[in-house]
Amino acid sequence: MTATTARWWLWVCLTAVGAVIAGMFGFFRVLATQDATYLGFTVLALYAACTAWLGWKIRTCDTDYRFVEHVAKTMSYLGILGTFIGLAMAFQAMAALPADGSIPATFKADFLHGVTTKFLTSIVGLIGFICLEMQVRILEVGERPAGVHVNDVDVTYFDPSTFGEGVGLYVPTETKMRIAPWGVVNDVE
Repeated sequence: MTATTARWWLWVCLTAVGAVIAGMFGFFRVLATQDATYLGFTVLALYAACTAWLGWKIRTCDTDYRFVEHVAKTMSYLGILGTFIGLAMAFQAMAALPADGSIPATFKADFLHGVTTKFLTSIVGLIGFICLEMQVRILEVGERPAGVHVNDVDVTYFDPSTFGEGVGLYVPTETKMRIAPWGVVNDVE
């Protein structure tokens, strides 16, 4: 197991522990009863599916994570959509107030249901987006090729067989340097 995979597993395990703690405090029960749109559970299902899919991509050594980045953005958009739906529900409850100024008994429950929907979908969408983006960032950092740091310039190795013998990579610094075909950095005069 590589260090990147271990970091990814650590992040997945930490988010699972966070989900268990949230469940112990009754968050999922509140989400089921107060989120009228069920967009919160949609975001959670997308997060679980993308996490499993990233695990499969790690297993098959596939490093294309662009689709998951798009799904993460979709999670935030679903959270924003839930925010607007919750606001519309709250405004609908306010619009149903009678003109005589009396407040019906159902107003408080209807208004709070809209506000709670707004709050829950926003929070779940934002947390889902951040956690899934973090998974992708952890995996992308592990893909960067190892390089040599010379004069604060990251010089990465290349395969000299693709360029021919004696061809080097020149790095613009105060002194010119060349990466020799065997990977040694030499000063060039």
